[in-house]
Amino acid sequence: MIPPINELKRKLQSLAMLDAILMADWASRYFSFNSKWGPNEMMGSMRDGEGGEFFFLFDPVGAAGKIYSKETALGPNAASALASVPSDFSSFLSEPAFSINLATCYLWRRPGESAWSVAPAGIEKLPFLAFIGDQGEHYRAWASDYYQTELTMDAVRAVFRQQLLTPSLMKSINPNADTTAAVTDAVEIGYPH
Repeated sequence: MIPPINELKRKLQSLAMLDAILMADWASRYFSFNSKWGPNEMMGSMRDGEGGEFFFLFDPVGAAGKIYSKETALGPNAASALASVPSDFSSFLSEPAFSINLATCYLWRRPGESAWSVAPAGIEKLPFLAFIGDQGEHYRAWASDYYQTELTMDAVRAVFRQQLLTPSLMKSINPNADTTAAVTDAVEIGYPH
């Protein structure tokens, strides 16, 4: 369900780039990605505006994340689940921006490992994982409603393939896109432009 580290990173970058093209106001976006979060660190996130969120930190140790949904919050059980996250993911564990104690689950994976570790198990039911489980189909359906625009699958897939960001690609996603601002966002996201 959750793709390998590099594939997850690319999908989160693509989601952030699509949001940047569709919504000029950063605070109103669902997805963001910072390719220069810290020395040798990248961070991808989603915030749904209703309290649901996820954060993934990518660094030389691998990747670690937290998912939070109000409906499935761990509450007082968060501490025992958090204790399962290996201490070598210390950058993730100590990052105040992640509201680390508000969680539904924690995930981590080191390079070379064949699967994600999850504490506690059972995250398959969280709806926003669908954004990273396909090649943009879920995002296209969601964004068409959320942004009140009709996106073509060809344009969404081009971004998911990380096709070079050009003015024509941006305009095919949003005819009113601020292409200069989107290129600035692409630099922060680490998206090819």
